[in-house]
Amino acid sequence: WAEHLARELQWTRLRCEILSLKTVTARLDLWLSWHEGNLPLKGEWKTVADQIGVSPEALYRELAKRRHGNA
Repeated sequence: WAEHLARELQWTRLRCEILSLKTVTARLDLWLSWHEGNLPLKGEWKTVADQIGVSPEALYRELAKRRHGNA
């Protein structure tokens, strides 16, 4: 039970830190660093958008920008 509470507290602190950031880029960077750079499975990007406090469209624009920037 204590481990569960510790994980929940850690996640809540991370979410507060993410939401304090102003740009989608910064929020996504922090989310990715927390997840060790692992991308979510197909169909889970809307959940990521919710977790970082942005619209799915804003997240998709950021992903497209990164994709085209790395091409």
